[in-house]
Amino acid sequence: MFDAEEFIAESIESLKATIDDVAIIACSGGVDS
Repeated sequence: MFDAEEFIAESIESLKATIDDVAIIACSGGVDS
């Protein structure tokens, strides 16, 4: 089964390893997205 918390934690670690400087990251979600 998909583990959202684990996916989010891994994604954050991956982004931190990739981005050396400041980044603005926007996420959208919901019924109309």
